[in-house]
Amino acid sequence: MTDSPLRFFLLIGQSNMSGRGELADLEPEGTDNQEIFQFRSGRWIEAQDPLQDPNDPVYAVKADSNGGVGPGLSFAKSMREVLETPIGLLLCAKGGGGIRTWAREGELHKAMLDRLSLAINQGQLMGVLVHVGEGDSDSEESAEDWSPRFKCLVEGIRRDTDCPNLPFVFSQVGSISPQRRLRREHGYRALEHLRRVQQSVNLENVAMVPSADLPFKSDGLHLSTTGQITLGHRFAMAMQELLPDRIIR
Repeated sequence: MTDSPLRFFLLIGQSNMSGRGELADLEPEGTDNQEIFQFRSGRWIEAQDPLQDPNDPVYAVKADSNGGVGPGLSFAKSMREVLETPIGLLLCAKGGGGIRTWAREGELHKAMLDRLSLAINQGQLMGVLVHVGEGDSDSEESAEDWSPRFKCLVEGIRRDTDCPNLPFVFSQVGSISPQRRLRREHGYRALEHLRRVQQSVNLENVAMVPSADLPFKSDGLHLSTTGQITLGHRFAMAMQELLPDRIIR
């Protein structure tokens, strides 16, 4: 790494942010992660999928034993090309739940802030990526609740980091197969309603990217490796639009 502070991004969400893409499906060039780092055990190390560390459950947001390929590395590669600088990734994601599990008083939010405070001492926070929502799609009531909870998440992180204009990019919830819906008690019945709620989000320096068209695995819920890589590129394109012109060379 260079002597200048490492520019890094915070990644928040559920299993599709943690990553469930198959590692075996990565092309050889997809493993070239030069100048991309991940925050693990209190320090920046060379990044590789899975970004989750199942052997370090000290923080609740790291205890995810099913990690695979997520959107993080493809996002970082795209940002590295634009910023012409090493990129760091602070992944704070855990499968299951929904945006309500990221409430300020909850253990996930507190653990995320603990790790973020350590990372900020060793780098410069540039923006935040969010993928969370499938767990909020069982009813229209929970879907409607997504927007105010997301607003609280954005405002809270901006306040805690003293970055009032910190860029956020979130992904609209993706597709879920009919077979997968039948396996859940309420069948993600408000998924389309949640997409409309997310589409209506109007917050300063916040952008949304679609994911409903991306391919998922045979489980009918999690994005495939190809889908994750594409999502990462979409995150990067949206983030580039939000960053100040002086940052983009």
